[in-house]
This record gives sequence, C-alpha cells and structure tokens, in this order.
Amino acid sequence: MPGILPRLLRALTVTTVVLGLSATAHTRAGAHLPGPVVMAALAAVVLLLVLPLTRRTLRPVPLLALLGAGQLALHHVLVLLTATARCAPVAVHEHHTVLVCDGMVEQAAAHGATTTSMVLAHVLATLASAAAISHGEAVLRALLAPVRSLLDLPQPVVLPVVPRQRVAGLSFVPCGGALVLPPPTRGPPPVSC
Repeated sequence: MPGILPRLLRALTVTTVVLGLSATAHTRAGAHLPGPVVMAALAAVVLLLVLPLTRRTLRPVPLLALLGAGQLALHHVLVLLTATARCAPVAVHEHHTVLVCDGMVEQAAAHGATTTSMVLAHVLATLASAAAISHGEAVLRALLAPVRSLLDLPQPVVLPVVPRQRVAGLSFVPCGGALVLPPPTRGPPPVSC
C-alpha cells in the first residue's frame, strides 16, 4: 500500500486544521472546551470521518459545504460536551429531599451557543480551514522544494573516455625470455629483457 502514508498524513493534517480551528473559534467566542481526553476522542472520530474523504482533492464548493457542515456538527458536539448539569437538593417534605437538576441542553443554549460572535467565529474557521486545505499541499511542496534539492544525493559524474594516442617513434618490444630466478624479496624488480 504505497499510497496510504500520504493519504494518512493528509487526513491527519485536515483533522488537525479542522478541529484546531473549530476549538479556537469556539473558545474565542466565549465558550469552553471539554477535557483533553474527550478532545482526543473527538479528534479520533473526526479522523475516521475525514479519512475516506482524503482519497482525492475536493473542489472548492463541495469543500466549503463539507467544512461548514463539519463546523456546525463540531459546534454542537462541543456545546453538549461542555454543558454540565447543575443540581441542588430541594426539601419536599420534612425528612425527604429531591434532587432538582437543570437541563444540560437549556444550559448549553444559555451560555452562548448561538450568539453572533459564535456563528461568525465558526464561519471564519470554515473559511480558514478551506484555504488551508485547498492551498496547503501546494504551499508545502513549494516550501520543501529547496530542502529537497539540498537532500538529494549527488549523482556520479561520468567523464568522456578519450582514446589513447601513440607517441611517434616509440614502439613496444615484448620480452622473449622468462625470468628463471624467483623474484627478490627486497629492492626494485629485476629487468627481464
């Protein structure tokens, strides 16, 4: 599977951009985020949803529609995950108390779930996500081109082969006899011709 690594990296990048900008928009508009374990689980769910979509490049209009729906879904998930029920005991009878709790959905709607700043923040996060995703790979390739040229291994230089030229007036005379003595262990080799 040679194509799985770039696809997984693309999916991780899209997940990071979408979830990061959604969380940033959510907190900048005045809301709170759930704990880190819940955010990690939410990132895993977003990654599983994004992975099939990173098989090919999306055109701008479907990308904006998909990211807008994702921001809307993430907004509601973040609102529901950060809402807590407030409970207080109420004395009903002399020896009996009843626990009365506020609803989580009502509290979530009351703490700024649908304010104009929240909608504007998520719209800006959608546009920033679309820009980062649609132009991100081209920008990354342009930034890595000089680094890639530095990391390429140099190719060996092939020099042209020049034929040897004979020197005029000299000729090769082979030796006729064989050397009978063993070669000496010290000094220059003996002349055999």
